Amino acid sequence: DVDGAVRRLDHLVMVCDQLGAFEELQCAGDALVRALLSRGETARAVTAAQRCLAPLTAKELWHPVSRLLPSAAEALAAAGARREAADLIGRAERELRDLDAPLALPALRYARGVLAGSAEEFRSAAAAYDTIPAPYQAARAREMAGRHARGAAADGAADLAHAAAAYDR
Repeated sequence: DVDGAVRRLDHLVMVCDQLGAFEELQCAGDALVRALLSRGETARAVTAAQRCLAPLTAKELWHPVSRLLPSAAEALAAAGARREAADLIGRAERELRDLDAPLALPALRYARGVLAGSAEEFRSAAAAYDTIPAPYQAARAREMAGRHARGAAADGAADLAHAAAAYDR
């Protein structure tokens, strides 16, 4: 039941925010944003992403942002807020540059792939997620690469097949 899942995730986001559980807030927020996007609820997805990012950006806690950045970029781009997405990505890149944040590099590549519609950026993100390893995030990036492959249908099909195989594991 997707409606029930969205309600539970929304409640979890609220609890994590109240408790100051920022790492968990980003994970729950990521799931909530993706669920809302899958239902075509773009405005709610943007609101959820902004709600989860606000306490971190206010406190300058950028490390956990790496978990939500890809979905936040997707929501903002889907809402036509490309400038806001670009600003968020640029700020995240500056703030994460000198931190020990393993998810930062692939998350930034994924987010840039969203704005550019670039299969190559998504493939680069997938390869970076593989080195961590973060297999689910790598599969998501490969799925996006397959969706954005232009010209070479075989490349897109290979990306999607690789993502599907990872989801099956």
